[in-house]
Amino acid sequence: QDTTNCDLPTYAVVVPTMAWTPPTCTTVGSLTLSELSPGTIGWTANGAPMSNGTYTVPAGETWVVQAWPTDTNNAMDAEWVDARTLSFDPVAAGCTELTTLALASTGSEPLKYAGAGILLLLAGLGILIVRRRKAASN
Repeated sequence: QDTTNCDLPTYAVVVPTMAWTPPTCTTVGSLTLSELSPGTIGWTANGAPMSNGTYTVPAGETWVVQAWPTDTNNAMDAEWVDARTLSFDPVAAGCTELTTLALASTGSEPLKYAGAGILLLLAGLGILIVRRRKAASN
């Protein structure tokens, strides 16, 4: 048996890399797609073709990211066989009470309005008492 021409092809296991930053109450999230060996990975996000790079992702969106080897002879890293689902959720970032946060950031403005409301209420009660006394004395 001749073994001089038995060089079997060597295929690579390609490894995609992905980093993501969830949104905060004041900033949008980001998603960075890359690969360990340039040109070895193809990407889609929510079914749309993507390339390596950093993407801005607004709060409230969910992205389904899929990677695959660009050379069909190569194999994908086992951790990347399934798609990754990333949720950029403002609730998870603690931004559920935006109205409260907006009021809190105005300093003493809410207290001024509360004081004015109390004064108006007391003035109305005073007028009511004066009218009832006049009506009772007639």
